[in-house]
Amino acid sequence: MKTRFYHAILKPGLLGLTSISLAACASGRPSHGPPSGNDEFRGQSDRPTGFAIKPVALLFSEMDENDDRAVTTDELASGLDAIWSELDIDPSNTISPINFSAWAATALGDANAAPNRIAFDVNLDGAITKTEFISRMNLEFSELDKNKDGTLTRSEFLFKLPNAGMGQRGSGRFDGQRPPPRDGSRR
Repeated sequence: MKTRFYHAILKPGLLGLTSISLAACASGRPSHGPPSGNDEFRGQSDRPTGFAIKPVALLFSEMDENDDRAVTTDELASGLDAIWSELDIDPSNTISPINFSAWAATALGDANAAPNRIAFDVNLDGAITKTEFISRMNLEFSELDKNKDGTLTRSEFLFKLPNAGMGQRGSGRFDGQRPPPRDGSRR
């Protein structure tokens, strides 16, 4: 049986992996380390620019009970209670990692979106209690409340992404040349 398994499955799989590895090595472009030559500033223009929001802001916007496009601490408290009651709670009155991931995929857009499960699980016991959940959400609310007035507005949800143009060729910075060495010597 072992011989049949080796010849039918394992050997072709190993040959395929070896072929892929050799093709990657022969491609001429290193898969690690800093870019070289003309590639020095590539990839920076691929960064998004403009504004973005943290995924948790999606939850806060759903808590706006009176549709005034602002979330108060009272709306936060009732919203957190509503969310907790909708979660798939274990018999121990906690959220398991699997249940949290399923909830985050729906509520935050991705199972790994920030704040992730570890951010909620303060004592790292693998389960999220109601106290841990509410505490983390209150912290997120407080961090987004830039003017500390106890109300989140849409403008507080936004943060500006860095400009992609920094360091690109022709952008003025270093004029397409390598930056000068830090020790003051010439190359």
